[in-house]
Amino acid sequence: MTDPALVPASGRTGIFVTVGTDHHPFDRLISWVDAWQANGSNAVESFIQYGTSRPPVVASGRDYVSHDEMEDLITNAAAIVCHGGPGTIVDCRRSGIKPIVVPRRHSLGEHVDDHQVRFARRLEASGYIMVANDERELGTLLRSALDGSPDFVALETDDVLRETVARFTAATAPLLRR
Repeated sequence: MTDPALVPASGRTGIFVTVGTDHHPFDRLISWVDAWQANGSNAVESFIQYGTSRPPVVASGRDYVSHDEMEDLITNAAAIVCHGGPGTIVDCRRSGIKPIVVPRRHSLGEHVDDHQVRFARRLEASGYIMVANDERELGTLLRSALDGSPDFVALETDDVLRETVARFTAATAPLLRR
């Protein structure tokens, strides 16, 4: 039986989690979502695109999905959790959902530097995303998103976000080429 507190008001169902296509594993995010599912939140289906990370144990998942599949998963999800990649964030917001972002961290071997951390802080301060800094915060944000909180509705005014992404991409492109 589905817990009524976990039925999204939007009519969308489930959680979509994506780690993107970077070659660095992002096991931390996979384990957080698996733990959330295992600790009584398994009434809601989760699908994880896990890339080079270890596969989820509790949640469903696949290493990579096509862009069309990803768009479908985003469109149908009641909540979306993603890494701090600009393209993924824009895709999520375009679907009308403000994503929960867990930025990859260099100190944990999840990326080449901490640009996702800096980018996520800036977008969070502007109200474009929600950031989960730890496992507990992720669980709180997931419950709030699934409860239909209006805090997770992305407004159509994404021009500033697109401009921020374009400037960030231009600034970091030389660093990533190295």
